[in-house]
Amino acid sequence: MSVHPTLIDAFYKAALFLIDRIKNHGWRWSSNYLREHVRCATGLKFTNSDSPHILRALMRDHPELRAYIDIKPLKR
Repeated sequence: MSVHPTLIDAFYKAALFLIDRIKNHGWRWSSNYLREHVRCATGLKFTNSDSPHILRALMRDHPELRAYIDIKPLKR
């Protein structure tokens, strides 16, 4: 699956926001939060089943996020 760069950029910005909250406010990492943040802030449309592909693309483009992102193995 090819992930549009706009979607990767939106997830990256959401991840930076969440990492700031983790470091400074005691929040915990949540991929669900990233999805909802991107949907609410940008209006971009994607399915929950697209999320693992988006997160993998995000980690490819921004390897510094690997320490935070946890992806469950694909079931199919």
